[in-house]
Amino acid sequence: MRDNATRVLPTELGRDAAMTIAKCAALAMARGMTVFGVEVGTVCFGGYSMQRAAILGLFPGGCTTACPGNRNAMCGGAWALSVYEFAICGGG
Repeated sequence: MRDNATRVLPTELGRDAAMTIAKCAALAMARGMTVFGVEVGTVCFGGYSMQRAAILGLFPGGCTTACPGNRNAMCGGAWALSVYEFAICGGG
């Protein structure tokens, strides 16, 4: 997703030189957030609304930075977030 200085995901959850999607997910989950994303490889952001995360639209080709902690995954790019949302599963 496209990002800007006002941040589509409002809360910075952490920076890590070995960031992975799983690390960012854990940071978001610990804060009870349902949406999270990684930007520029090392910065994790979180929020509660996928609608807000998507407000600036998709950024085709924007996520070009591999995650430092897992080079097989993309961790956003410059003003681009790799965004994820937790799914709520029913018991059964």
